[in-house]
Formats: sequence, structure tokens, C-alpha cells
Amino acid sequence: MDKDIKTTPQKNNKNAIIGFVLSAISIFGVRLAGIIGMIFGIVALTQIKHTHEKGKGWASRLLLSVLFGVLGLGFCGAWLKWVISS
Repeated sequence: MDKDIKTTPQKNNKNAIIGFVLSAISIFGVRLAGIIGMIFGIVALTQIKHTHEKGKGWASRLLLSVLFGVLGLGFCGAWLKWVISS
């Protein structure tokens, strides 16, 4: 009495993975990648909520984007202040 239960494996949300990769790239100084990664992460979290896909952990890494984006803006502001005062 073996039942053949075919279940489709849940796939990771593609936007979550793209957001994570862009967040990781933002660590190396590409600030625009962090902002775009944050957008992809937010979109992924809303999609995961409705489709019940996997990838919530990947999408939650968008906090990296926010953190490095804020740090980048702070460094740019400090650099600009230094340039203007020189």
C-alpha cells in the first residue's frame, strides 16, 4: 500500500537571491547595487508572503543593503564636506 505522493519541491524566490547578490556587491563599494538589492528584497518578501516560496532568509539579508547604503551615504557626505572645506 505504497502511495505515490508527488510533491513539487518549493523553489527559492528569484528576487530574493538577486537582492542578496546585489547586497553582497554593495559591500565592495557599489552603492547603487545596494539600493537596487534592497528593492529586490522588499519585492521578494511580499511575493514570498503570497506564494509561500522559499527564500525568506535570502530576502531578509536586504538589511545588509540598508546598512551599507547608509554607511555609504555617510562616507560620501563626510568626503563632500571635507572637499568643500579644503
